[in-house]
Amino acid sequence: MGNLFQELKRRKVFRVAAVYAIVAWLLIQVAGELLPTFNAPQWVNQTIALVLILGFPLALVLAWAFEMTPEGIKADAVAQPAQASAQSTDRKLIYAILGLVLLAVGFQVSDRFLTDSEPPNSTVADNNQSNALTRISVNIPDDQFFHPTRGDFDISDDGSLFVYRGVDEDGNPLFWLRRWDELRGRPLRGTESATRPNISPDGEEVVFSNRGRVKVVPLNGGLSRTLIAGGADSPNWSPDGEWVYFHDEESGISRVPAMGGAAEIVLRVNADSGEVEYQNVQVLPGNRMLYTAMRTDGTRIIKATNLDSGEIRDLAVGKFPLYSTTGHVLFQSLDEPALLVAPFDLETLELTDSPIPLATGLLLVGGGNAGNVALSKTGRLVYRLGSNAGRPGTPMWVDRAGIASEIDPEWIVPTGFVSSSLALSPEGDRLAISIEGGGSQSGDLWVKRLDTGPFSRITFTDRGNYRPAWSVDGQSLLYLAGTFGINSEVWTKKADGSGGAELLLERSESIISEAIYSPDGRWLIYRETPSGLRIGGNIYAQDTDMNSEPIPLLVSEFFTHSAALSPNGRWLAYVSRESGRDEIYVRPFPDSDSGRWQLSSDGGSEPVWAHSGQELFYRNGINDLVAVQLSEGDTFAWDSQEILFSMADYRSSNQHSAFAVSPDDQRFVVIKLGAAADTELILVDNWMEDLK
Repeated sequence: MGNLFQELKRRKVFRVAAVYAIVAWLLIQVAGELLPTFNAPQWVNQTIALVLILGFPLALVLAWAFEMTPEGIKADAVAQPAQASAQSTDRKLIYAILGLVLLAVGFQVSDRFLTDSEPPNSTVADNNQSNALTRISVNIPDDQFFHPTRGDFDISDDGSLFVYRGVDEDGNPLFWLRRWDELRGRPLRGTESATRPNISPDGEEVVFSNRGRVKVVPLNGGLSRTLIAGGADSPNWSPDGEWVYFHDEESGISRVPAMGGAAEIVLRVNADSGEVEYQNVQVLPGNRMLYTAMRTDGTRIIKATNLDSGEIRDLAVGKFPLYSTTGHVLFQSLDEPALLVAPFDLETLELTDSPIPLATGLLLVGGGNAGNVALSKTGRLVYRLGSNAGRPGTPMWVDRAGIASEIDPEWIVPTGFVSSSLALSPEGDRLAISIEGGGSQSGDLWVKRLDTGPFSRITFTDRGNYRPAWSVDGQSLLYLAGTFGINSEVWTKKADGSGGAELLLERSESIISEAIYSPDGRWLIYRETPSGLRIGGNIYAQDTDMNSEPIPLLVSEFFTHSAALSPNGRWLAYVSRESGRDEIYVRPFPDSDSGRWQLSSDGGSEPVWAHSGQELFYRNGINDLVAVQLSEGDTFAWDSQEILFSMADYRSSNQHSAFAVSPDDQRFVVIKLGAAADTELILVDNWMEDLK
């Protein structure tokens, strides 16, 4: 044993082991400190340590087998070290070992006492920083941001990504995906003309509405799937991601399996209590649900229900409720553009304290009928600010090739909920238009002499006057007056503003939502809707002498609207949701039951006849203006359909035509939607800190 020890010492195995251990330890320490600064993965450091450990026995074997001599490395058996050289080499090796030991000790002392990379208080400081309330303005590039007439964005549950409505390279609306750790977003293909996005709980998909259809698109690319073919809006995921809930305009709130299947009704509208529609559904943990109930008097109540027990409670007057995992409900006020918050007990379905303002100055897009707030489970909140005076619009002429020109360079009009319904006079020299007044439900009619003539106010009231239509001789205007969706009636007044207004038609238990004259002036065609209901209704024809009973033209369970008579008075075009989404149909007039033809096949709205009677124009499901070439003969038929140009930049209406045709059928009057320059997206982190 003594000989082995002396031989190991002679061959310097002990010294090599000591040097190797110190150097290896030093390398591991340095790697542990430096590699994280380069964002190197953990496996790199682990690999270095493993290689050094495996190299230790190899170093000992090499120390036994070889000798370092002045002539170089030689096998120990042939090495002939001189005594002086050996002593010199030993001395140098001792100095090297001492130097390495001192270096290691110095590194350890510096790491422990001189640097302060992770002091005990740093964790507290970081936590305080992460929990701080912050507000920042979110910049969306001009070539992406689309200022729609409704709120269209959502944030994921983990707060890491944001989906908003933007435009593609041609200016057509679609969704964009923006991750907060990225400077720019990317378009989501398959979401063209989509609205109301809602990101799935796992952050992998987004569900949205598209003209009554409910569709789902993967956020990382892939094929979309359609869950509901029509008649649905405001889809929302269940917390487990297994179901998609939506409000059904015909019945109430329904749901459909997230992977597709048959829909089922969850909650029916309680008409006996004066409720006419449910909106803004959100499913909560424990099979609870929040939603907004719209009533016949125009008010909206935020309600909560336990779907298992059937218990329903009124929470507050407001709209667009959002549940927070902090135990609060956020919602929008009805009286002002403010976001309110109140503590909420999920078990008892009650607000446990009065609501308080969380943000003011919200942009009330869509006349206040669309939400502008999104909330994550991690304390991130996004909302949209802006002026509510009405998005600016520019009346334009657009020819059949889509080339637009301003009617009057100085003419800018608001485009609020009541504003900008228009009608072109029979001669094409005057344009009647409604202009919003002091509120979203008030406004008056104005007449503009084209193109650069005077602009004259025709009505002077404190309520809404909207949806004008010209008389056959162009001397007077037919229009609706009242609070939209509550008590509108049909009135007429001279187009030059002279004389008083005359009431033509009113109903005690319903409202008139549309009214036009027949081309020969004999008939008044109108849509009658149950009081308080903003949608639905039936279409009738009333002799203009008002002494006979009205003739029912379209009375059905389906939502029908936008009636338009052909110039020869033989054909009635209209929009119906009988297929599950809005499509264009035509029937004979006045014997509407003697035939029916469907013109559109992928969505359609706003039918308008050409003055020649040889064409019918409408807006299709992806916002293109389509011209239908009609066939001559006694039976209604058409030869072809041609897409003229995109209408994405121009104001639309889902219940009435928002454009008019010139007498020569070569130009169209539209309202081009301008950018709301003062709108701003605000991102708030840890919004609940504002409640302390």
